[in-house]
Amino acid sequence: MYCRITQNLDLLDYIRTIWDMSHRDALTGLANRRWFFQRGQEMLRQAAEHGAPVWVAMLDLDHFKRINDSYGHEIGDAVLRHVAQQLQNYFGEGLVGRVGGEEFAVVLETTRQDVWDECRQAIASQPVSTSVGPVDVGVSMGVCRVPGANLERHLACADALLYRAKHRGRNRVEIGSEPCPEK
Repeated sequence: MYCRITQNLDLLDYIRTIWDMSHRDALTGLANRRWFFQRGQEMLRQAAEHGAPVWVAMLDLDHFKRINDSYGHEIGDAVLRHVAQQLQNYFGEGLVGRVGGEEFAVVLETTRQDVWDECRQAIASQPVSTSVGPVDVGVSMGVCRVPGANLERHLACADALLYRAKHRGRNRVEIGSEPCPEK
C-alpha cells in the first residue's frame, strides 16, 4: 500500500511538472504564448459576460538587440527575467505572458489607466543588476480596451498602439480603444 501511495504521489508530481512545462515560458516563468492565447480568450469572455473593464497590453523591450549585442545573451536573459518579474509584480492578478523574444502581453481587469505608466516608470528607473554591472532597460507599451471578447482584436489594437509608442520615442505608453490606430 505504501508503494502504491508513493507511486501516485510521484505521478501527480510528474503531471504538475508536465503541465508547467507546457504552459510556462522556460526562461521567465510567465505564461507561454500558447497558454496566454488560450487563457486570455477565456478571461475576455468571462469579463464580457460580467461587463468588467478589461485592458490588453503589448509590451516590447526598447533596443533589446543592442543589449544582447553589447553584453551577450546571458545578460539579455537576465534583463528578460527582471522585466518579467516586474510585470508579474504589477499585473499578477491578471494574465502576463511572454509572446515573443522580447515581447510580452497582459490581460488585466482594472479601472486604473495609470498602472501601465507606473509599471513602465518602475522598469525604467531600476537598472538590472548583472555580472557586468547595471543595465538600463526601457519598455514601450500599447494598451487597448476594445468592446467584446475577441483577443485577436484586442491584441491587434494594442500592437498598433505599441508601434505608435515606438515611433514617438520609445519608453512610453500609448493607451486607446477602437478604432485602432494605423501602423
